[in-house]
Amino acid sequence: MTETRADSSEFLPVTEAAETTGIPPRTIYRWIKARAVPSRREGDAVLVDVTAVRRCAARRGGNAPAPAGAPADNGKVAPVAGDLAGHVFGLFDEGISAVEVVRRERVAPSVVAALFREYSSLKETVPNGRPSLANRLDGLESKWKERFENLCTFASDLEQQVNGLREKMARHLRDNICPSCHAIGALVSPAICKNCGAECEHRT
Repeated sequence: MTETRADSSEFLPVTEAAETTGIPPRTIYRWIKARAVPSRREGDAVLVDVTAVRRCAARRGGNAPAPAGAPADNGKVAPVAGDLAGHVFGLFDEGISAVEVVRRERVAPSVVAALFREYSSLKETVPNGRPSLANRLDGLESKWKERFENLCTFASDLEQQVNGLREKMARHLRDNICPSCHAIGALVSPAICKNCGAECEHRT
């Protein structure tokens, strides 16, 4: 969305003007609020006079910096403004794709691609000695896998103990059944059934 007037003033959205001039969006918004640069609104977008932004930057501190992501006088690539990078990083954190960032913010694809590479690289760094998110997830996976294996071993041992108790109980009941009346557990020493009084062979 670009508007060019007869006086060669070029109106661009603030984010695109920031990319073109290298001036942070926050600074441009501050100049707009102070009416230091002409601006206008079209829909949800705020447009600003890029030529006026460059003149304002020159008045406040010499020549305007090279556009973000463009070759500077020393042959190096000019750094992306911190405000723009922070804003785009926030969009990436929200799960917005790089293509959608280009469409929504009207930032050059090369700048967004460079920011996405930096974003991905920073996500893999180790802040304050802490492992990266991927390493922490791998560690959690290994820890829970070990715990699951230990739980399976415990469950197997418990099952063996329960089966042993069942066999012991079955043997105990079988050995304490009166052959005359078939009462269970009614035998007392000396092997007399409390239910019918019959003498039985009491196995222990």
